[in-house]
Amino acid sequence: MRVAVILVAVLLANCSPPAPAEPTPPSPDAVDTNIEFDDLTIEERADVGDPWALRPAAAGAVFVVVRFTVRNAGSTRAPMDLLPEVTLRDRNGRAVHHDPDATAVFRSEVNSGLSPARDGDLNPGVAFTGGLVFELAEDAWRAGGWQLHIEGAEKAIPLMASGTGR
Repeated sequence: MRVAVILVAVLLANCSPPAPAEPTPPSPDAVDTNIEFDDLTIEERADVGDPWALRPAAAGAVFVVVRFTVRNAGSTRAPMDLLPEVTLRDRNGRAVHHDPDATAVFRSEVNSGLSPARDGDLNPGVAFTGGLVFELAEDAWRAGGWQLHIEGAEKAIPLMASGTGR
């Protein structure tokens, strides 16, 4: 009997209370972000970047730069990974995603300071101007019929080849 009591006492002494649960981030459904996209402009370019990091489009291709202002009109911070996805779609509905490398070079051209796109969250009432760069075959872009799709938006935005170049 004595052995059993000692064994139980040793087992109880080595037990620790459960660790407190770590706070969990709010689910996307619980975050009131109410993201707004404004000041949309489209620009066709042969290259992106500043003189120290210039990136030309591939032969036979153009960069289509989509600039916009994103504003958090909600009441809580908006984690950047919860922002809607932005894609271009051709006349056949095929989605084209932005070029991450060209977009990064473009951001170095237009953003000299910190931006939520690089540094985390977009707080309530805060806006930033940014952009995405898409590399498209020049003939396909000039053929027209392109639309900008913002995930969750009711309508796509028709785009016209600007031909403004840089």
